[in-house]
Amino acid sequence: MITGDHRFYKMAYDEQMATYSVHAVNLSTYPLGETDKIVTMFSAERGMIRAVAKGARKPGAKIGGRSEPLNVNQYLLAKGRNLDIITQAESIGSFPRLRHDLTRLSFALYFAELTQSFGQGLSDESAAFFEYLGLSLSRMADSEEDPVLLSLEFELHLLDELGYKPELTICIACAEPMTEYRLAIFHHDSGGLICSDCHRGKNQESVQEHFSFEYGEGAQSNAVLQERKYKPYAGHVTTHITPLVWKRLVTMSSGLKHDQLETNASEGMIRANQAARKLIQTYLEHRSSRRMKALDLIDV
Repeated sequence: MITGDHRFYKMAYDEQMATYSVHAVNLSTYPLGETDKIVTMFSAERGMIRAVAKGARKPGAKIGGRSEPLNVNQYLLAKGRNLDIITQAESIGSFPRLRHDLTRLSFALYFAELTQSFGQGLSDESAAFFEYLGLSLSRMADSEEDPVLLSLEFELHLLDELGYKPELTICIACAEPMTEYRLAIFHHDSGGLICSDCHRGKNQESVQEHFSFEYGEGAQSNAVLQERKYKPYAGHVTTHITPLVWKRLVTMSSGLKHDQLETNASEGMIRANQAARKLIQTYLEHRSSRRMKALDLIDV
């Protein structure tokens, strides 16, 4: 587990100097030449960094293991022309228990993949997110908490930090309060729920305003509205949502801790947790315009 207050992560470099120090979580690596590799990392001091680990692919190289994904290091980096160079790496943590559980390892790599996809938008909160990422990896590795719920918690926290938190309490078209009897779809372009009336095109005025606001004035033409009279959101990225999935999302997005959540482990609740997490993953993928691959090996 990574601890310490933000003073520990204060800038440890001089902009005029050739080297600087950061505390960072490795997110991914790529081979470079015959013996080197490029390490993508998220640091407390500078957010996203890509740097070269020279000789990391040589057998027995100390930097080899420390440059692997999910390791946490204190790095000394030298400024380079295109990419900075890792000159020193001191290990802080490696979460060894992850290597013995494919499911938890896959989720941890998913956290790294999400961070790599959205890390550029976290520069202003880099120290706080570094702490949160380290804590999330530690909980995934060492706690007995449900990895699906840990992942859903991480996804929702990331969306909140990025300003993409989904709207789950009202219909984003008509602004009426959402209830389990009015649920229809989650609209990924808008990041919120559409009620059954708006989904069926009953609230034409609300639908017209929504399309005009989201997609420009041209989208409110009579021809377009007539075409969308019965299926106004056809062709958009949407996901049908059930009351149980909706309730889980509302509960998790409210910020409750795991020990405050209901512990119903019924098959229905397990499926609802998985569906809620998958919906948010789809929303994140839509936002990033890329598919996340870390969870491909496990059925969640």
